[in-house]
Amino acid sequence: MYINNLRKTLNQVDESNLKKFESLAFSYHVNVLHNSKLRRADFRIQLRNFMDGKTSSISHHNLDSYLYALDQLELNGATNAFYLKNKKTKTWRELFLKITSDLPLPKEINPSHLNENNMKVLKSILQNLLRFCSDKDEELTRKNLWLVDEIIKIAVSKQKNKNPFL
Repeated sequence: MYINNLRKTLNQVDESNLKKFESLAFSYHVNVLHNSKLRRADFRIQLRNFMDGKTSSISHHNLDSYLYALDQLELNGATNAFYLKNKKTKTWRELFLKITSDLPLPKEINPSHLNENNMKVLKSILQNLLRFCSDKDEELTRKNLWLVDEIIKIAVSKQKNKNPFL
């Protein structure tokens, strides 16, 4: 039952998240489980065979890597998969896990600068950006997000060129 729930969950993942899932699971397989002989193409075949039901069993290494990847993509992702729970993002943590799981910290950020006060300001900035961008109309939300992203890109490029923003 639980393995079938895992299979169903993976079959419900959209293509872009499936690529992230595969990358996370493969990296875990190689870097944590130390299976350096596994080729990505072979891993992809094993994953597709599992998803398509062509194999009735799953190795414990594959199971570990699949569960790890699900937890990276969503808060309690592995548990939700076993119980076949499809839940929408409801907390800030879930949102940021979902959108940043494949991104390293930008090299321009000095981790020592992320003290408690700066983290509060960063949290406020992110909340205000989302409030500004969100709308009942999905298309308008997308356009607002795109606009804010473009404005920030311009500001960052001007800052890198040492030009004043205004």
